[in-house]
Amino acid sequence: MSSVIKKIEHIEIELHKLKAELMPEEIPEDEGFKKYSEEELNSFYDELKKPEFWGTEEELFKLLNDDEE
Repeated sequence: MSSVIKKIEHIEIELHKLKAELMPEEIPEDEGFKKYSEEELNSFYDELKKPEFWGTEEELFKLLNDDEE
């Protein structure tokens, strides 16, 4: 009888593993982050490609020096 129970317990574990592989739980959405549309993401990317977004080399070194002080 105990061997039958052990086999049943083992089957239950294997079924849980199989279920986890075939039907993974959905990850709940994090309420702290906004979902962006593809158009919004593309506009952000376009903004990053603009040279004026990054400023000049002098501005960069000025910012770095200000951080050190």
